Amino acid sequence: MLTELERDIDDLSWEERRRAVRTLLATPLLTRSNTHQTLVLRHQEWLRLWFSHHLGWELSVDADACRLVKRPADTRDASRPCRDPRNKDSSLTRRGYIFLCLLLRVLAGEGRQLTLKRIAEYLPGIAQGNPVFEQHEVSLSLDERPARRDLVQALRVLLDWQVLTRVDGSEEGFLSSQDTDALYTIHRPILSRLLAARQPPSLVTASDPEHRLLACWRGTSAAPDSDDSRSREIRFFLFRRLIDDPVLYYDDLDQDTRDYLERQRPFIVREIERSTGLHAEIRAEGIAMVDRTAELSDYSLPETGTDGHLTLLLATFLANRLRAGINEPVPRSVLEEETRRLAKLHKNWRKDARLPGNEGTLTLEALTRLQALGLLRLLEGPDPLVLARPAIARFGLRDPAPETPQVLL
Repeated sequence: MLTELERDIDDLSWEERRRAVRTLLATPLLTRSNTHQTLVLRHQEWLRLWFSHHLGWELSVDADACRLVKRPADTRDASRPCRDPRNKDSSLTRRGYIFLCLLLRVLAGEGRQLTLKRIAEYLPGIAQGNPVFEQHEVSLSLDERPARRDLVQALRVLLDWQVLTRVDGSEEGFLSSQDTDALYTIHRPILSRLLAARQPPSLVTASDPEHRLLACWRGTSAAPDSDDSRSREIRFFLFRRLIDDPVLYYDDLDQDTRDYLERQRPFIVREIERSTGLHAEIRAEGIAMVDRTAELSDYSLPETGTDGHLTLLLATFLANRLRAGINEPVPRSVLEEETRRLAKLHKNWRKDARLPGNEGTLTLEALTRLQALGLLRLLEGPDPLVLARPAIARFGLRDPAPETPQVLL
């Protein structure tokens, strides 16, 4: 069926399909406000089959919303968290994630509208009725500003997803005072599409968090028991890694997956390039699908501002070590010292970057960005280490070329 839908397609239609694929990859929950929803509706049959066949992702489409249920290749990858829509440099905290899940529980039991004060009354009651929060030292009390900030961030996420629409008031004032109120309308057609689990979490019997997550992710489907099933799972894994992750390193793959990729690489790369507009960069160490528009990138490098400049400079520092043949992990304290030196050197950086003691936070934030880009690996321990990965050698600042003397005749 997929082959039939791709027969005799003109260039304009292929461009529309690429734009629809890119839009869904960037915005898996697509509502009417998105200008490209029309393209998804127009090509929905091909899109549904393409995502299902190559990635094992489900796509549901109707007039209210288009929902692509993405599942990562690695559920343990925490390098790209849910971020505050108002501030992309700020991600949800552990408590923020809890608030987000509890908000969805509250919304599921409410009517058409809900107030912020009613939400604030619900949450402490949920904590009192469930000892697991106390066991894990998670306080849901909204008496302190940090807790209210976490709740406001979770609300911003739901507003950004258009699960909620603000009718009156503002949640921003809630940061300063619990007397602040706001009125929200709940959009049930969108709310009902959020859960990406193949198995309802309430039916999962495993107690270990990682096993629970895998059970929700995989559902009740039986393990692959044939060559075709195993090949399909490997294909899903490789497509997901190449489309969702910045770099695929051969060393990270088991032997069966490497053998499959060696045989099928031309087809896989060609299919991704044709359908997404990404461009393959194939090196001895692995493959990177390059997004020249940066539309599908969680982080940009280089980027402006103090944090972006520091990230590029630390990438240059690590890349120069690799180019010099130094492949050993470097202690994070060495990079913190480099940050301290750079902060003294660059007087145009923001003031707090030059304050003594801030180099630790600045360094860790920069390294977290580089890890999310697949350029290094953070090795935790008593003395944390940083292992540069081969793709970091693509980056670096060059010394400005000397000006050629001008001879006036």
